Amino acid sequence: MSADGGERDALVWQRGLALFEAGAWHEAHERFEELWRRHGRRSPEGRLLQALVQLCASELKRVTGGRAAPRLSARAAAHLDGLPDPLLGVRTGELSARIRAPGRPVAIPLELDGASGLG
Repeated sequence: MSADGGERDALVWQRGLALFEAGAWHEAHERFEELWRRHGRRSPEGRLLQALVQLCASELKRVTGGRAAPRLSARAAAHLDGLPDPLLGVRTGELSARIRAPGRPVAIPLELDGASGLG
């Protein structure tokens, strides 16, 4: 990947995190899905991105009363199983525990230096 592509990915990653934090789950979903499609579905990064895509969908369903929220949350958590911790600046173990625990909404736990993310 070119340096320009890496810089673009880093900006998309940061934007996705900011949108998620702001509760703009549909828009965050779009950013994470864009990265997921580029970075592969089977890589650790791809699995983390897929978990975030499904977490966004779950959060959106949760606030709109959709019945699919628990199923999407379970899928998101399953994608995190066995991933390095941290990965892309996300504390994956803590994120998995937050998704699986009652008491929503879920926040994405980041390393203190901020999520370096993709790039």
